[in-house]
Amino acid sequence: MGQKEIRSREKIWTKSFIGIVMTQLLFFTVFYTLLTTLPIYVIVNLGESESKAGLVVTFMLLSAIIVRPFSSNILIVSVKSVYSSLLSFFLR
Repeated sequence: MGQKEIRSREKIWTKSFIGIVMTQLLFFTVFYTLLTTLPIYVIVNLGESESKAGLVVTFMLLSAIIVRPFSSNILIVSVKSVYSSLLSFFLR
């Protein structure tokens, strides 16, 4: 590779890329922390059996898998509704 080819490449570690990586890291850290502490909460605080705690975790995982393909559309609609309600609030 020549110097011209190396210089013509775009940088991957941009400000927006680092923001996306940090957001995803935080999201998955919270998700998997909840995944490991939820059965303990169900057993200790709610007084349920281990099998019911397993069912709670199973339903949580299934709902996360089912909702994930639609989450971008839900986010777009909710952001638009928040923006429109804020706009109407400030324009009163």
